Amino acid sequence: MTGAARTRSSAPTTRCPPVGTASKFAPPGVGFGRIYVGTRDGQVLMYGPTVMQLRVDKNTGAGSVHLDWSGGGNAPFTLLRAEDPNFTTGVTTLVDHGTATQFDDPVLGDPKTYYYEVR
Repeated sequence: MTGAARTRSSAPTTRCPPVGTASKFAPPGVGFGRIYVGTRDGQVLMYGPTVMQLRVDKNTGAGSVHLDWSGGGNAPFTLLRAEDPNFTTGVTTLVDHGTATQFDDPVLGDPKTYYYEVR
């Protein structure tokens, strides 16, 4: 017997809504449990859990940087400080799996630039 086998499925076809107009030949990025999709008009769309909002203020009287965060999850939180935006140099853990939602970092007089991240 020659020929090709054919199969028929009675399962319904599921269609997913489009995530936007993605740029051609650009694979989506993945990081910290989120998916990032670049669009043709230069925007980056993020899909995944809510992002924490980190507010940074300076307290010149105390000589510190005041940080507080909200909106992206439940405790415990980890607050990191680094000397580069990729968090590969001079990484310091300021809050380690704590319930605090604010922190004062006494580095205002330090001539270095610091980057902060809450997880």
